[in-house]
Amino acid sequence: MSEAWPRSDGETRKRVQRVGSIAMAALLTAFTIGCTSSASSPTTISSVAVAGTAPAVGATSQFTATATLMDGTTQDVTSLATWSSSNSSEATVSSSGLVAGVGAGTVTIQATYQRVTGADQITVNPSLLSPCHGGGGVRVLRGGSFSKDNKSLMHIQTNIEPSGAVTL
Repeated sequence: MSEAWPRSDGETRKRVQRVGSIAMAALLTAFTIGCTSSASSPTTISSVAVAGTAPAVGATSQFTATATLMDGTTQDVTSLATWSSSNSSEATVSSSGLVAGVGAGTVTIQATYQRVTGADQITVNPSLLSPCHGGGGVRVLRGGSFSKDNKSLMHIQTNIEPSGAVTL
């Protein structure tokens, strides 16, 4: 910088160097003051757990996703996770983890958070049957009920099936 100055006396050269150094120091100070560090170490997820109750066909059930951090603490990430179903003809899942039973069968519900995926395999059962009359009785699935208005004509014989269904 001082070599390009047209005057060649030593005093001018020193002033230019001093002013240049001060300007450079001021510029570096301003840059340093204006610069803030926002880097933080990312939270490391060790696993994601998916939990919920399998809905029957035509019903819904809210699932949850819980992330376990490397330090052992847990965090509910249900609303932050990306949800998916392995077979949408058996169950669908919304972006908030609400699972809807579509067809009977086994399906895997997955939640992914920060590139870590957790899964829960569920069995979607047929919907509860409405009572029907005639030819073979009434079949009521677990959780269902049956009632008859004319109790004087009622004779009950039950058969409990391995699936938990009861035939009356």
